[in-house]
Amino acid sequence: MANTKLPARLLDTSAIPALNVTGDLTVDTTTLKVDSTNNRVGIGIASPSAPLHVGDEAYFDAGTRHYTYDDQANFWSLYTNTDDSFRFNYNGAGADEVVIDSSGNVGIGTTSPSYKLDVDGVIRGQQYLRLKDTAGTNRFAIQAESTYVTQSVGALVQNFVANYYRFYDDALSEMMRIADNGNVGIGTEIPSAKLEVEQSNSSTNTVFLSNSYNNKGFRTGHSGFATFSGYQDSNNTTSGSAYGALIGLNTFYNGTNFYNDNQYIAPSSVLFKDGNILFHTNDISAVGNFVPSERLRITKAGDVGIGTTNPDGLLHIDGMTDSKAAIVVEAAGLVERLEVALRQAASLRGEIAPQPPHLLV
Repeated sequence: MANTKLPARLLDTSAIPALNVTGDLTVDTTTLKVDSTNNRVGIGIASPSAPLHVGDEAYFDAGTRHYTYDDQANFWSLYTNTDDSFRFNYNGAGADEVVIDSSGNVGIGTTSPSYKLDVDGVIRGQQYLRLKDTAGTNRFAIQAESTYVTQSVGALVQNFVANYYRFYDDALSEMMRIADNGNVGIGTEIPSAKLEVEQSNSSTNTVFLSNSYNNKGFRTGHSGFATFSGYQDSNNTTSGSAYGALIGLNTFYNGTNFYNDNQYIAPSSVLFKDGNILFHTNDISAVGNFVPSERLRITKAGDVGIGTTNPDGLLHIDGMTDSKAAIVVEAAGLVERLEVALRQAASLRGEIAPQPPHLLV
């Protein structure tokens, strides 16, 4: 029957029980081609190069099924869903293993991917994961290694032998390390504390913390809010009085206002300002700005003032009253004590009063 044209009525399978064709079979040149020599079938192509060779698009309403190569006991189904997603399913059971939605998002372990790659499960990579910017330039890499990082990009590296993490810049300089005991080192490869910062360049700040809101600076402790804050007066940047620092308990200072942010902790502080050292204590129970109570001051000249902000002697005490002495000296277990006080009565000035003894000035 080779090269024999048959009328259409002779191909009516209802008239004959079977049709056996020996040799090649061609239907309209490329509509259907059977290559009997190589056992190939071509659809839309005159010279098929595979057991089934389709020369144009093929449409499958119900998807396709691909059996495993070794025993054909299992299969993968490839099909499109009603939401226009393309799906991979193993053995036709359970949730689909891979989904590509209509926007191009790929989901592995999830049927509703929200990103270009959305994985619900553990990801394992070989060597490293490299991230690029929109221009295609390498910008960041995540790498697991046993020796040393090799990527010429900024990187986060986990050394699985020594069990630490290292952060690199794009010049392969180590910026930070998290050791196997949880210590964090910046500028050091062997941090000996939970946070250790080392600066080899003395002209650069080692630690610099700032906050535009009240210049809160650095805080440590649990509920006590031990604080350290430095400030610069924006209206005065050329003289020493423009700068200062404060060490306090629940107290912050920005050069103008003192601030308390916990109503249950009475703020207290030591302020270094204009070359002077000021000591404050307060008894307040409100959150917000407050005016501190200065108790003692040491001027840059070395004078000490108690109750005065302008001492005119090595020790200047102000605020004595008839009921409150300036200095009280007493010994444990004794009733007598020595008081240095100021009295208004002229007859008492310069006298030592009996029971208890007083030194009156």
